[in-house]
Amino acid sequence: MSNTTSTAEKIHNPTDLVRFDDRLVYDASYKLSARAIKTVCYIAAHYVNPKTEKDIPRPIFVPLSELASALSDGRAGAKSNSLYANISSLCEELVNAKIRFKTDVQVEGQDLDGFISWCSDAVPTEKNGVKGISFGFGIYMSQFLIGLSRYVAVYRPELNRLNKSYSIRLFQILKGIFNKRKKYRKVFKKVFSIDELRYLMDLGDKYAAFKMFNDKVLKPAVAEINKNTSIYVVTVEKIRRSGRKISHIEFTFTDNKKNAGKTVITDFSTFQDYVPTYDEIASLTFAELRAYNLLKDFQIKPGIIFKQILPDISGSEAVGFEDYFMIAALDFFRASSNNQQTNQIAAATFVSWWTKLRLFDTTSDVWVKIMERVVVEKKALQKNDTVAYDNRLYAREMTHNEFKIWWKDQQEVDPNQTELFEEEEKRNKDGFDSMSDILKKYKLDGVEVVD
Repeated sequence: MSNTTSTAEKIHNPTDLVRFDDRLVYDASYKLSARAIKTVCYIAAHYVNPKTEKDIPRPIFVPLSELASALSDGRAGAKSNSLYANISSLCEELVNAKIRFKTDVQVEGQDLDGFISWCSDAVPTEKNGVKGISFGFGIYMSQFLIGLSRYVAVYRPELNRLNKSYSIRLFQILKGIFNKRKKYRKVFKKVFSIDELRYLMDLGDKYAAFKMFNDKVLKPAVAEINKNTSIYVVTVEKIRRSGRKISHIEFTFTDNKKNAGKTVITDFSTFQDYVPTYDEIASLTFAELRAYNLLKDFQIKPGIIFKQILPDISGSEAVGFEDYFMIAALDFFRASSNNQQTNQIAAATFVSWWTKLRLFDTTSDVWVKIMERVVVEKKALQKNDTVAYDNRLYAREMTHNEFKIWWKDQQEVDPNQTELFEEEEKRNKDGFDSMSDILKKYKLDGVEVVD
């Protein structure tokens, strides 16, 4: 740490973004009041440059008038909750509150936890006639704020609209997941064990019964996030992995378009009779369309495919190879399920495996095996047919119609010659087998194809 005694100067941050290291958001356990975490966020956004600072300057002097304004949510008439009357308690909390995190150090076979204070010191100070607080950050805390390679960025005024500490904690986690995956999907799912959520929120023995945890933590947090932020939690599903006890929670969430004056998705349980529009189907990539058609051939309802299954295919290796993933999933299902007396029963069972049992979710060993198979087949395609592999990479950035036009341009054929692309007797180097080839290859030729 630097021994300089000069105070930090405020930096220009037009975006007002707060950046915290992934480890602090996803792995650390801490409990901090909403006012205290908003204070840290303001300092991080306006006095710490995560890209260029080699060390956090100390002390960081923040005028009280500036801090009072920073803790408001920017709405007319908003108050900072009597900041001036609670300066001492704010300083005490920031120095005494601990961040708990896992380490690689073991003693007698047990991992040891580490503990870091948010602030090394927080001292009311007067500088040139201006009253404020001088904040110090230790070297261990610095690793969560500067030199960041993997981080969660949130818009500070948006975070300030939340008044409950649990809401802020959950929002940071969900927003981080949203930011990392939004390029590949529109609806997101994340499963936490109850123990994991309790650890992240540093609940200890508080709200030990699930009903209390749900009523005092989860429900209020979700309600506040949905009302005030760009994240909309669609469902919070209770999961029983073994026995009758609720062991896990699955959050389904999306972009909160209501904040932009648009309608949000409010119900994921009514898609059995939903029919995707022409524009919705047109938005699919070629690999997504192959997966969609394969599931239709398997007699799964189009609405369920489009709304519940395709958006839920997870893993970066599956992007552009969604049909590979679905072929492997169906192959696994065909080999493993005993509930396939009719095509309709098989389809219903597969949907149950996907949506209720979550056997194809990233938390499942089945997903790991499927992804291993996808990777093997991708490598085989790359080795045996580099043109087809490269075409796949191009296709994942286009809709299926755009890819057709592009591919035909590569073959120097008339783009209006619509039938050439679908000829099944010709092995084109497009990287996509015909649907009948797929069905035969993966022993699904017994499925009655629905026109």
